[in-house]
Amino acid sequence: MVFSESDSIIFDFWGKPDTRILDIAKSVDLIIIPIHYQSQNELKLTIQNINAFKEHNSNIIVVINNCSPSDAKEARLVFSTVIPNVRIFEISHSKFIRRLANENQTVFEVSEQSKVDASLLNKKIIPQIEEILKYAKIY
Repeated sequence: MVFSESDSIIFDFWGKPDTRILDIAKSVDLIIIPIHYQSQNELKLTIQNINAFKEHNSNIIVVINNCSPSDAKEARLVFSTVIPNVRIFEISHSKFIRRLANENQTVFEVSEQSKVDASLLNKKIIPQIEEILKYAKIY
């Protein structure tokens, strides 16, 4: 498969930046590193990966995904202390995250199908996702 420079490409590297991924990182506009915080050891690994990517591309954001408020706060504190130049975003813990995966739908699709779901999603989840999308369009 051949890609052109104008293609929009999303690639999931499964948490480890091997040499193939580091070569790709040099030419992408933005690297998004999602994390579902579970332990400080996971943060250490994520920070190592971010530092590996920063050698090739400094446009990196971290998305703390589907975490409790206290876990997200702890992860934010660690990231802001250790890697202060990396932008941190959060997607709050929600019953919708599992539902979206099971139903293979986006939050926007679920929101369009139900006014009740739309009301719940528009309180936090959709604005958080829109903030990430808005930031990503800068690049």
